[in-house]
Amino acid sequence: MVDVLLFEIFLCLMFVTLFMILGTYLQKWGFWFLHESGVVIVIGIAIGSLMGATWRSPSEFKETIFFNFMLPFLILNAGYNLKRKRFFQNIGSIFLFGIGGTLTSFIVIGLEAYLFSELGLIIKNGKTYHIPLQDGLKIGAVLSSTDIACTLAMIKEENTPKLFSILLGESVTNDAVGILLLQTLSSMDLSVIGIKEVGIFIGKFLFNCITSSLCGIFFGVLTAYMTKIFKSIGDDPSRMIGLFLYVSWAGYTIAQLLEISGVICILIASIISGHYSFYNMSPTSRIVCMKFMNFIGDAAEALIFSYLGMTTLSYDVFSISWVFLFFMIIGTIFARLCGTFGLSLIVRLLSGGKHKLNIKQLAVCWIGGIIRGAISFALVLTVDGDNEKLLKITVLGLVIVTILSFGTILPLWVWWVDPKEEETVVIDPEKSIGEEALGYRKVIIAKEDLEEKSAFHRKWRYFDNKYIKPFLIRPEALEEARKIKATIKSLGNSFGSKE
Repeated sequence: MVDVLLFEIFLCLMFVTLFMILGTYLQKWGFWFLHESGVVIVIGIAIGSLMGATWRSPSEFKETIFFNFMLPFLILNAGYNLKRKRFFQNIGSIFLFGIGGTLTSFIVIGLEAYLFSELGLIIKNGKTYHIPLQDGLKIGAVLSSTDIACTLAMIKEENTPKLFSILLGESVTNDAVGILLLQTLSSMDLSVIGIKEVGIFIGKFLFNCITSSLCGIFFGVLTAYMTKIFKSIGDDPSRMIGLFLYVSWAGYTIAQLLEISGVICILIASIISGHYSFYNMSPTSRIVCMKFMNFIGDAAEALIFSYLGMTTLSYDVFSISWVFLFFMIIGTIFARLCGTFGLSLIVRLLSGGKHKLNIKQLAVCWIGGIIRGAISFALVLTVDGDNEKLLKITVLGLVIVTILSFGTILPLWVWWVDPKEEETVVIDPEKSIGEEALGYRKVIIAKEDLEEKSAFHRKWRYFDNKYIKPFLIRPEALEEARKIKATIKSLGNSFGSKE
């Protein structure tokens, strides 16, 4: 008899291979109106249907597998390969959308779901369902987590470095905040909501956020310091990868055991370790580690979408409330509108019309942030209660519809809006400097990068260079890094002088 699990693993591996091939050749052939995630989901649904018709239904999507063996690698790659300089340069806008926008979506979608229930719009098989406010807020937390990977694939970092950085930063902070909101909600009883309950919710949310961040800082500093004192590990690519992977993953599991946010922990740990450990590594280790993190991130993303597509029909999707699904899609679009244009308007009013993104860039952020991915579906699987089946198939339907529809609309939208930024120059340290700069990524410099930095930025750079880097980086490696960065800066200044 065929082992079902082995057969499903085989199918997932085939889908991952297909995902890799599609990702390469769709871009090469100019099929910019298609994204490989949507294609893999459709094929997965087709294969799952064939399995159900000829043999047996596929296994259900297991949230434990997702949260313990897929999500950590996705976040690890995002944190390690983050363009940290541009991230912190745009941190105000990133937090505006990643935290403020997520909280806005959480509240708007949660209240909309509750309002739709009160208006009797949730009808399934002729029966009207009632969703209490706590369940409404839970679906708001679930759907506040966006999937911006498709958007990032459609815009070029060389043409829009600021927009790309903000969207990438939002994607990693958004997931962390959405998961944290649901964790906090699940630990409370909001059958009666008053000022006290709201205060407790805010307090728990902030406590989890702070403790998760401290946990991430500890494991990130630990990894970086180990690469400083164990030089041989930094010179060995395989052991260097193992150190990053094991310590960061250990931090994630510890945070989960402590019932705080493992996503925030591993994100901060990977940002810190990627920043400081980088200088303690040999050039070969830098290149291998960067490529490996890209690999596990892409592999995790491919597995998530193939797994989601193949297991879709293991749920009773044909009993979905189409009216509720339609209104939730409309509600998600409106919530994203509030979380982009609405927040931007408030910032402009408070700052005298100043905001980093113009209307074209905000338009891309709006449509690009409507897509919901596997994280939303994995989150809803953790929701218990009388309405859990209704919520699961609604979120599953919304994930598939937004990936397939907005994943197709988005490229046309980006082409029509055309969110170009000012002129940029790309500096390749390896070609411009030599072998000592092997492993340094290409630097994209815009005119605004040459402007004088804020007082906070200057003070942080001073503190970092004087205290943190000497503590976590070997002296000879730090001196070499300073020379390389000085050369890159002079090349950037020469670009700025060409008017």
